[in-house]
Amino acid sequence: MKAIRQLALVFLACASLLLSACGGSYSRGIFEGQVMGQSEAVVMERVGKPDVAETADAKQHKFVYKGRTFDTNANGQKDVEAIITFEKDASGQFVATAVYFS
Repeated sequence: MKAIRQLALVFLACASLLLSACGGSYSRGIFEGQVMGQSEAVVMERVGKPDVAETADAKQHKFVYKGRTFDTNANGQKDVEAIITFEKDASGQFVATAVYFS
């Protein structure tokens, strides 16, 4: 019984380390689900400040996140970039309309 308890503690410690190593990293699907249709402020609240924000264009804005996403279909390989494109909605507010991964 004592051995099982020790094994469970080792397993929990390993799981905690793995989860902490993934901090700030998102699968493509989760990332896209968190940002699509959201305003720039909500996107930053949900996935953090972008590494690059291109907001000079009056019609389209882009946020670039570097090394924060991974492809579950490619054995968890990290993407170099995730680029969110924002366009104005009917009310004139910029909302996320597309996400590109590279």
